[in-house]
Amino acid sequence: MSMVEIYEAVDQTLIQSMDLESLALIRTLNQDITLGAVVLGSSLEPFLAGTSPARALSLLPEQLTETARSEIRRVGLACYVRAGDDPGAWSRLSAWDVDGIITARPSLVRTRLGR
Repeated sequence: MSMVEIYEAVDQTLIQSMDLESLALIRTLNQDITLGAVVLGSSLEPFLAGTSPARALSLLPEQLTETARSEIRRVGLACYVRAGDDPGAWSRLSAWDVDGIITARPSLVRTRLGR
């Protein structure tokens, strides 16, 4: 956390984890950092209840449906999708108005999406 703060990158950083206890600990270190819960199961309900320290959810492309996106937005969470290296998914997700596409190839995503 201190390195992110030293380089003044708090507002540009997303820390994500499957471990909500770890996210809660990070929240005590910095109230402003964006925390994302990695969703592995099919149910978003535990994250939509408002008890998670996460301000964002990180889904797989197949988890993102119109209903899921609407529910995520309704409770005020950001929506990131772990799209890997699938160019077809990048274009589809761009149209879904997600907050970010997580990939190991960000320059290719930017090029594909014209950004």
